[in-house]
Amino acid sequence: MVLILSVALAVVLVAAMAMLVLARRVNRRTLQRLEARVVRAERLAAGDLTDRLRTLRRKVGVLYLDGLPTTRSRQLYDAFANGVKHASRDQWDQAARLWQEALEHARDSERTALLFLIGACHLAAGRHAEARGAFDTALAAARTGEDRYAVAATVNAQAMVAREEGGTTRALSGFARAAQIWEELGELRDQARALRRAAESCEDQGDLEQALGWHREAFKQAERAGDAVGAVREYGAACRILVRQNDYDAARAVCEDGLLLARKVGDRDGEVDLLVTIGEILLRQRSYKRALDVLERALRHRGGGHVRHSEARILAGLAKASEGMARADVASEYYERALEKAAEEKGLESLQASCLAGLARGARQSWCARQGTLPAFPGA
Repeated sequence: MVLILSVALAVVLVAAMAMLVLARRVNRRTLQRLEARVVRAERLAAGDLTDRLRTLRRKVGVLYLDGLPTTRSRQLYDAFANGVKHASRDQWDQAARLWQEALEHARDSERTALLFLIGACHLAAGRHAEARGAFDTALAAARTGEDRYAVAATVNAQAMVAREEGGTTRALSGFARAAQIWEELGELRDQARALRRAAESCEDQGDLEQALGWHREAFKQAERAGDAVGAVREYGAACRILVRQNDYDAARAVCEDGLLLARKVGDRDGEVDLLVTIGEILLRQRSYKRALDVLERALRHRGGGHVRHSEARILAGLAKASEGMARADVASEYYERALEKAAEEKGLESLQASCLAGLARGARQSWCARQGTLPAFPGA
C-alpha cells in the first residue's frame, strides 16, 4: 500500500512539474508575442508621427524623437501629439509653444528630443538664431546623457542652420561629424543622408566636383545600408550635376543606370525624377520628340499618386518640347497648365516667368501666322 502511494505521489509530482514547465513555456511564448506586438505598435506609432512630420524632417535632415511617440506620460504624449498636428500644418509657432510647455513633464532624453523639435520649428520658420540656441541646448543635454545618436542628429541639424545661413565650411564640418558618428553607430542610412547634405552644400557654392565626391560616398553608404531608394536619389543628384557641367552623355548614362534600379525596386518617385532629368537633357540637345515622349511618361507616372516631383516643371518641359516641334497651340496649352500649377507651389516664380514668356512667344507666332508675315521691329 505504501509502495502504491509512493508511486502515485511520484506520478502526481512529475505531472505537476510537467504542467509547471508547460505553463512557463506558454507564459514565455505569450510574453514574447505581447512584446512583439508592443514593438510593432511602437514602430507603427513612431512611423505615423514621423510621416506627419515629413516637412520638418526635410528641414533638419534627420528627426530625433527618442521615446516621445511611446511615452507613458499622458500629459507629455498629449502635448507631443498636439504639437505634431500643428507641425503637420506648418504651424511652427504653435507646435514650438506646445513642445516648450511639455518640457516640464519630460525627463532626460525626452527633454533632448523636445529641445531638438523646438529648434527644428525655429529653423522651419526661418529663425536661425533661435534655432541655434535650441540646438545648442539640445546638444548639451545629449552629451550629458551620453546619447550619441542624439548628438549626431543635433550636430546634423546645426549644420542645416549653417547651410541656410551660407556658412558652407561650418555646414560641411557638421555634416562630416554627424556622418562619422552615425557610421560608428552602424546607422548607415542616416550617414548617407548627412553625406548627401554635404554634397548639396557644395552644390550651393558651385563646387560641383567636390559635390560629386560627396554624392559618391553617400551612394556607397546607401548601398551598404541596403537603401535602394537612397541610392536612386544619389544617381539623380549626380546626373543633375553632370548636366550643370554640360556633360550630357555621362549624365544620360548615369540616369539610365538609376532608372534601371528605380524600376527594379519599385521606386516610382525616383523613376519620375530620373525621367524628368532625361527629358531636360534631351531638350538641351534639341531632341524634342524624344523629350516629349519621356516627359509624357513622367507625367503619367506622377499621376498615379506619386507627387514628390513638381508637376509644373514637367508641364513646362512638355511645353518646351512642343514649342521645339513647332506645335505652338499645344505648347501654349502646356504653358497655361504649368502656370496654374506653379502658382500652387512655393518657390517657382522663375518658372512662372518662363511660362509667361512662352505664352508671349506663342501669341506672337499666332498673330504672325494670321498676318502671313513677321511684324516689323520698332525702329527698324
